[in-house]
Amino acid sequence: VFASYFKVALRSADGTWSIEEVSDALDAGRSCAIEVVNGQLTVAYNEDGKLRVATRDNVGTWQSTVADPFDGFAHDIEMAPINGVPMVAHRDAMSTTLRISSLVNGQWETVSALGGLRSSIVANGDAAYILHGATPGDMDKLDANSDPGLYLAEVSSDLTSVANTHIRGISGGGQAAIAFNDGFVALTRQHNRSLFGTFGGLHLVVSSDTLSWTPIMEYDQG
Repeated sequence: VFASYFKVALRSADGTWSIEEVSDALDAGRSCAIEVVNGQLTVAYNEDGKLRVATRDNVGTWQSTVADPFDGFAHDIEMAPINGVPMVAHRDAMSTTLRISSLVNGQWETVSALGGLRSSIVANGDAAYILHGATPGDMDKLDANSDPGLYLAEVSSDLTSVANTHIRGISGGGQAAIAFNDGFVALTRQHNRSLFGTFGGLHLVVSSDTLSWTPIMEYDQG
């Protein structure tokens, strides 16, 4: 983000850089994600409290559209291409609702689920997996309190099926995931704060018929 504009920097094959403007709105791009979808550079970003998605054509022209018209969303934006179209995960300001937006038959559609904090989205085949945190209650105390829990949303490419499951407590404050075999592999944070001290760690999660959890690092801050 430069001044009051949302811009994208591109590096050409000869190593030179150029900067292109996507939006001149004052608040555009405070949360954003970038991917190559079906051969086109694509950005998802917030503007005026709404989710917008812009694509760049071969001559460098950006075309932007409102992907989710509801106000107050488009925080913690993550995006992944699935079957040649972008799927975007984002949340509301209080992190009580996960929003999942995607192109279905050429039109943008959105579905909702509980949670939405710091989501990580993985596309694998005809399905998307979204790991995201539960509602922290008071966003002003985010990371100061224990992580309230981790959700896994399994979403079909046409958004007709969304299975959102709370899979673990004292997690969900941060995660990263990639496609693996027929599912995903992820790293998730565990963060527990109580009168007895601060405990935490980093866990490896591998999807299968039964989710497997492997502690990578655990610590006790006393």
